[in-house]
Amino acid sequence: MINKAIKIIAALVLIGLCLYVVTQNSAAAKVYLTPGWSISASTGVILIIVFVLGLLCATIVAAYFAVRAGLRERRLLRAEQERQAFFRTMLEARSLLAAGEWSKAEALWRKIAKRDPANTIAKVELSRSVEGGGDLKEALRIIDTARISDPSNVEVLFRAAELNLALGNRTAAVDNLALILYHLPSLKAARMARDLSEELGRLQDAFEYQEKVQSAGEEEALLKAAGTRLEFKKLLAEHSEPSDKGKKTAALKNFLKRYGDYAPALEHLATLEAENGKIEDSAQLLVRAAKA
Repeated sequence: MINKAIKIIAALVLIGLCLYVVTQNSAAAKVYLTPGWSISASTGVILIIVFVLGLLCATIVAAYFAVRAGLRERRLLRAEQERQAFFRTMLEARSLLAAGEWSKAEALWRKIAKRDPANTIAKVELSRSVEGGGDLKEALRIIDTARISDPSNVEVLFRAAELNLALGNRTAAVDNLALILYHLPSLKAARMARDLSEELGRLQDAFEYQEKVQSAGEEEALLKAAGTRLEFKKLLAEHSEPSDKGKKTAALKNFLKRYGDYAPALEHLATLEAENGKIEDSAQLLVRAAKA
């Protein structure tokens, strides 16, 4: 009731002001809208018309921006609802993956990846689901598609290295690890790259990765053990010919002076000494190897 009374009073005040303006500005005035079209009225009436038109234009502009703001808010609200639903689906998929429900997890991750093809996390988790189901080649194919869209993602590169190792593709695994080290100094990646290069017989690469292991902060004892092992394999590679027995024996003795009692080197030298007829020396070397 009070609000209604206030509205009536406001309307009466507005009408009164309009009448006051009209009576105080009663002189005739002519306004030309075009050269041949004009409006004649009292000055007060023209003022009121101009005011109303201005108010109307302001209302239209305000309504336009209000509608735009409302539509934008609705879009943001809808996007937020979709995002929340998306995260709920991701949580459900991760739960299924943790529970070992590979096929169910795979179905959800494929749904997520289809909805958002640029979602690298979804592709990584999808590859884990597929790997759990036993299809390593398909898991690697999925990771390869993720690498195309996000080639510098370290997690994707680690997954590619792991899957290539599981498939026996050690050379491809080293290539992935090299890319990781290009983007991010990583002790884990450097260790894996060194050890795989060593297994593949690529000793020069192994020494380069050993330097990266050192730069990444490897423990001194582990670093020394790996360095000794690599130096021993390098020595064997350099004296691989049967005619190099004498040089190999001398090189092994020098090696043991530098690196101490390294069991594989002692055993190898013992074999050479036995072949040379130095049975007692060979036996002593084997005793040292057993102690080592």
